[in-house]
Amino acid sequence: MRRRLLWMASLLLLAGCPGVTPSPSAQQWNTVRVDNNPSVLPVAVVVFDMDSDGALDVVSVWRGSPVGGGSRVAAVVIHFQLTPTSWETVVIDENARYAEANGLTVADIDLDGDPDIVVAAQTSIVYLNAPANPRLTNQWDVFPLAASINDEFKAWFDVAAGQIDGDFGLDIAAALNDDGRVVWFRSPQDPNSAAGWQRIDIDATTRSQADSVLLLDLDSDGQLDVISTAANETTAAVSWYEQPDDPVLDDWTKNRMSDFSGATRFAMGDLDNDQKVDLAAISPADKRVAWLPQPVNIRNQWSGWELANFDSSLDGRVPVDIAIADMDNNGQNDVIVVTADPSTISYFTPTSDNRFHWTEQRIYSLAEADFALIDVADFDEDNDIDVAVPMQDQRTDTVDRVEWLINPTNGGVAGGS
Repeated sequence: MRRRLLWMASLLLLAGCPGVTPSPSAQQWNTVRVDNNPSVLPVAVVVFDMDSDGALDVVSVWRGSPVGGGSRVAAVVIHFQLTPTSWETVVIDENARYAEANGLTVADIDLDGDPDIVVAAQTSIVYLNAPANPRLTNQWDVFPLAASINDEFKAWFDVAAGQIDGDFGLDIAAALNDDGRVVWFRSPQDPNSAAGWQRIDIDATTRSQADSVLLLDLDSDGQLDVISTAANETTAAVSWYEQPDDPVLDDWTKNRMSDFSGATRFAMGDLDNDQKVDLAAISPADKRVAWLPQPVNIRNQWSGWELANFDSSLDGRVPVDIAIADMDNNGQNDVIVVTADPSTISYFTPTSDNRFHWTEQRIYSLAEADFALIDVADFDEDNDIDVAVPMQDQRTDTVDRVEWLINPTNGGVAGGS
């Protein structure tokens, strides 16, 4: 009976069942603006305590003005939290290399105790090494990795950092979106260089329009594996690659997770309270959101269900990003979904039958604006999860911004933008 149920679930996911009719709540969360307009077109944020003062900060990357369309330079920026309603914006690096940036991550790459920044900057992977005082902008060293620069490489889309080979500093995994490639960059003995990094292809043949990557020890063998989406793959849009004994010389085994068509952004977390990490993913092309519980054998295909389907005349939203967190403090993780057309942020809570029935709680919507890649964390230490979101205004770039959406579950901090 279980085998038949899983088979049916796979069919539902691939064929596109009617999904869930969204029933958004009327509540609009309060917001606090965390930037002072350092540039335009913020595209991604990461929440991290960059100055080790115990308060969470926000790192962002901005694409700047399009060529011929203005004078605002693309930039990497840190927004330091002074208080929940007072923020200090520091531009770490302004450079045209970030003009088509797609994502970033924060990690201590050289293991010196200071959090560094890595950006997927379209035509290169850029490693920004932090000084002891991250506010001293002239002391940041910027290294576009030479191994990531090639005339054939047109669109680095995502990055993740972690210790893959056990040597030296942290390594970097990345997704190349054009023809499709998933790689990792091996840290040299001195990571603080542009030339010393070695690019190793995990998959250079089957990841057409590779979009997102995540480093996670999925098989619990003590080694980091790589989870990847590729929007143009029809038989393994979501896959994970098992780290071999020798991650440099040996092949990484590809394990097909899902055929979820058009999969781009994804998140991992326990969605059915079985103490195992599950997967949630979006398909902008199909306007769907899916969730896949972890199977008993993680090397088998992960069958799952639609969590939401926006592809109807009554809705039509396009999912842009996704995260997993317990938004309402009830001990059950929810799925946060960012959409465009119109721009909304909602979280979806499972009901008694989490295969098919999820309730949408819309927490923010904004006309004439586009939302980009979010991050979630408890900014004000009130024991509930807030949201950091980049916003691009469709009318004027003077109000492009990064905002903190304040979770009201435990009161939050009053504010407005």
